[in-house]
Amino acid sequence: MRITFLGHAGLYIETANASILCDPWIGQPAYYGSWWPFPDNDGVDIDAVSRPTFLYISHLHHDHLCADFLRKHVWKNAVVLLPDYPLGALRTDLEELGFERFIETRSWEPVEVDGIRLTIPTMVSPADGPIGDSGLIVEEGPVKLFNQNDSRPVHGLDALGHVDLHFLQYSGAMGYPFLQGYPERMRVTLGRRKREVGMARARRYVDQVGADLFCPSSGPPCFLDPTLYWLNDLGHDDGNVFPDQRRFIEYMRRYGHTQGEIVVPGSMAEIGRGRVRMVHPIASERIEELLTPAGKRRHLAEYWERKRPDMERHEASLPCRHVDVVPALREWWEPLLKDADVVCAGINGRMAIDFDDGDDGLVVDFRDHTVRQWSVDDDPLVEHHFRFPRPLVEDCILERRENWSTDLLLSFRFQERSKGPFNKYLFAFLSALSRERIGYVERFYRDEAHAREGEGQAFFHMNLRGRDNVVQQRCPHASADLGRFLQYDEDTDTLTCTLHGWQWDRGGNCLTADGHPLYVRPADESVERGAHGTSAATIRRQCADCSYWRAGQEPAPEADAGLRLPRDRQVK
Repeated sequence: MRITFLGHAGLYIETANASILCDPWIGQPAYYGSWWPFPDNDGVDIDAVSRPTFLYISHLHHDHLCADFLRKHVWKNAVVLLPDYPLGALRTDLEELGFERFIETRSWEPVEVDGIRLTIPTMVSPADGPIGDSGLIVEEGPVKLFNQNDSRPVHGLDALGHVDLHFLQYSGAMGYPFLQGYPERMRVTLGRRKREVGMARARRYVDQVGADLFCPSSGPPCFLDPTLYWLNDLGHDDGNVFPDQRRFIEYMRRYGHTQGEIVVPGSMAEIGRGRVRMVHPIASERIEELLTPAGKRRHLAEYWERKRPDMERHEASLPCRHVDVVPALREWWEPLLKDADVVCAGINGRMAIDFDDGDDGLVVDFRDHTVRQWSVDDDPLVEHHFRFPRPLVEDCILERRENWSTDLLLSFRFQERSKGPFNKYLFAFLSALSRERIGYVERFYRDEAHAREGEGQAFFHMNLRGRDNVVQQRCPHASADLGRFLQYDEDTDTLTCTLHGWQWDRGGNCLTADGHPLYVRPADESVERGAHGTSAATIRRQCADCSYWRAGQEPAPEADAGLRLPRDRQVK
């Protein structure tokens, strides 16, 4: 088996009878020109990888599904290996690009074709991918490759057996804690912890898989735009959450792992006769020099100079004041909010969106399911506040982008502040901006609400007239814990929050004031069998980081923050 590294998460796998192209992202940016492959992969021989037997796209992120590259450069006779996702979004996107031949896999169930054995472990969650994430195991005779890329499986790895070569991510893709306006000291402390957690998670996967050789891959990208350049890890910021390959290899060696090797675009691994032989397109000394702070600065400067015309054309192509944002989002989002009782109850607050040109903005009220014009009086009432460049929001509206959590937030061209801890329901809503997606997310969390027990969850169970009901945990008036303060009066058939006296009928309609409905549904109606379709994928109710914490040992809570960013780190 021969594996050519294409940069980032891209691999071209060749066996005796077939070839597999995995996650090609070559020579162009992602996320509104923010991300670029690092090191640059402009030199990859595109013709050599354009006619694979199989195409594997792990998930829907644009640094894995590069639509422009797939449309222009990959022949449409390739058979697509589809991970076991509950929604058909990945297949739909690939069909729109011209692909017609598909093999639908089941999570962890091998498929044997053309003399090779293919297994795709799949995880699903509204927070992943979106909808899901996956890895690829390729076996030919005694040879086994595990392309884990971004995926974070929580079980099944112990049964892998002997693995020759393991590609995996070690550096995450979130803007936290860079873009939340934390004071610098807090930002560095939180960033250092996130950096350490990401590398420690990868180390545990290396321990568990036990491959003869592992290669760090799938990031981090680099940031060429001068307004984002400070996000690159150039060796002077311990709180930077994008450590490069050299930093990860050094970290692993401190824990006794010497079987890791850095790869660059064009690096080739040949597996056979019980060993892995790696050949690089440039000398090892040049690879080492490239990943020094000085070498990286030179590479980024040359890279930016080459790509500057592309970046300028992209910025000029974005719409500007072509959209009346508030009525457009009201028309689009209010029907989704009305279908999202559980998600809105989980958010239980308001989100403001305004623009860095200082002009108008809007408020999304998840309590009364409305979108309205921003007013100064809204400011103290807003729990979540995002500031974006207007052209990016207009583009999301014009293109009807269904996943703002990736398409927009991964551009890192925003500022954000929130009151209280991270709210998974808010980001789930922003990733599910279509009827199909919001329906899936709503069913997912209804199922979760029914499954969870104990205090502190987003929902709890309450007996009403002899029938088990699912009720939101927090009061929509003042966020009181309704598990403690909600009482039901059978004579009046009303629910009362005894902390402040607010009342609802048994259907959740507010009797005290407009716009404060309570999520309350009979449990047998809230739980919809087959909520996750027929997928056999692992349902992730926690992140893979948390699965490694011992019982009773929780990560430290995150602090509140204001909307403050140093002047030299403003985003445009």
